[in-house]
Amino acid sequence: MSDSSSQIIAEGLRKRREGSDERFLSGAERVDIKYVNNLKFEVKKNNFQFLVDEPVDRGGTNTAPNPLAYFLTGVASCLMMQYVRLATANSMSIDSFKLTARGHFSRRIHGAFNEIVFDVWIQSKEDRSTIVNLSKEAEELCIAQHDAQGWRKNDN
Repeated sequence: MSDSSSQIIAEGLRKRREGSDERFLSGAERVDIKYVNNLKFEVKKNNFQFLVDEPVDRGGTNTAPNPLAYFLTGVASCLMMQYVRLATANSMSIDSFKLTARGHFSRRIHGAFNEIVFDVWIQSKEDRSTIVNLSKEAEELCIAQHDAQGWRKNDN
């Protein structure tokens, strides 16, 4: 990671911990979605575009991930971002890092995720207690993970 990226990450963490820069602490996201056909949609986020669809057994054409896959991806990647931000800001050595997320949900009317399980694998020269502390702080920093109900993490 470049020095400038590391500095930006460290500064962002400092501002979040201090909690006094209201302009920095308040955020907003926007995506624009256009209906394509069947159950397929085109999503634009700044200069990026991606598709959303449903599998055939739910009436879609299975040409793109479904909305819940993107939701789960958002929560899981947000959590991973916090791990990497913290490791970078604290000059921690991480040799390998991967995460698997599984979401269990109800399709009933007013359904929701009952549980989101994160399996986290980290290979590092750091001691176990350092990695456990990294994990705890990453969970505290992940906004998306706080919004997901019924989550549970499995440390391996």
